[in-house]
Amino acid sequence: MINNDAYLKAIDSMLETGDVQSPSGLMLLAYLRGFRPPEFGEEGPADVCMTSREICKAIEDMAVIDIDTVSKILLALGYRPVYYESMGLVWPMDQATQTEIN
Repeated sequence: MINNDAYLKAIDSMLETGDVQSPSGLMLLAYLRGFRPPEFGEEGPADVCMTSREICKAIEDMAVIDIDTVSKILLALGYRPVYYESMGLVWPMDQATQTEIN
């Protein structure tokens, strides 16, 4: 599992190298700085579980992004989807602390 430092470095790298060219991809990366990949089994369930569609909706005031782009970026950052019977297939995400974001 990717650790928080590697996660933030991956986001910064995507921003700096232009791996994500679209404005919507850049907005998604900015949004994802507020989260970190969950560490299963260490801290219990994730803070937030969202579908790709819900993530698209979360940033729709800033950018329109498609589900495939969301999935591609999340997978590249180390997220892994999980199936929960009550929610279906979701991305488990933990909210980052202010210290982790900076």
